[in-house]
Amino acid sequence: MGDSTAAWLVRHAGVSVRNPLSVGRALWAVLAAERVVAVYPTRSTKRSLRFLLCVAFARMLGRGVALHLHEYSRLHWLNRPYGRILLSLTNECVVVSTPSERAHIPHSRVSIIPPATGAGATRRVDSVTGRESGTATLAVFGVARADKGLQMLWDWLSRGDDRNAELVLIGSSWSRVHIPEMIRAKYVVHLPGFVETTRLEELFSTVSLAVAPFADGATDGRTSWRTPASYGVPVVTVFPREPTDLSFRHSLLMDMRQLTRDDALDRAYGSEARRDLSDAMLCFEAEVRLRLDAALLGRTREA
Repeated sequence: MGDSTAAWLVRHAGVSVRNPLSVGRALWAVLAAERVVAVYPTRSTKRSLRFLLCVAFARMLGRGVALHLHEYSRLHWLNRPYGRILLSLTNECVVVSTPSERAHIPHSRVSIIPPATGAGATRRVDSVTGRESGTATLAVFGVARADKGLQMLWDWLSRGDDRNAELVLIGSSWSRVHIPEMIRAKYVVHLPGFVETTRLEELFSTVSLAVAPFADGATDGRTSWRTPASYGVPVVTVFPREPTDLSFRHSLLMDMRQLTRDDALDRAYGSEARRDLSDAMLCFEAEVRLRLDAALLGRTREA
């Protein structure tokens, strides 16, 4: 299970979470369940025959099966057959993140709901100074992957004046990424590695601007921009070709193709606007959880 799914389910009574690696316990949980929600792909479910066995067992018992399907159109070709089998086993709702993803899903009951964030703020953030004077601190949050548009990131960061600046690359994978000399010459680079959620508010309170480049554009489902934004950090990203894929809009969520680094930093300063961004993200995340509850668990409740 991914952190985003755990974040959504953690507050629910009567929901049993099972890792398919423990297939005996998973099958026992299916026996006791009224409904099964399959989440794919995650680290433990990718190309897992045990996972398919558990879902097939649920259908054999006549249980309702709902599917939370992440980024189906971007699945590795080896993961696609498993995705198709899961779709054939699903007799309730399939949840995908964006309207563009919906076009790829051959199923009659599909809801478009982004995943919950696993590391986002859960309360209003007041300590959002962002170092409004002195050194500018830019941050990138999340796993470094090819679809994150790394070359775009380096190019954008390299354009700007030589004001004192720091660059914080948050995530365990950044230590394996080659950082160009032109970036090391312009920035003091920090590699904190994986950062516990309990430390993120303090870390983001010193960040002037978060950068979330995506080779194919940001969407509502991308937590690399949603997490810093939830802490009130202004974000520059790449707006998608399909505007409906990114429904959240705010003056501090900016398109990096329209702004230079220095222009984005100038726009980012201001504690009141940052608090407003944090508040807007809290409302967005609360609505996401309510919609996931209704679509996948069949539950309705107030935020």
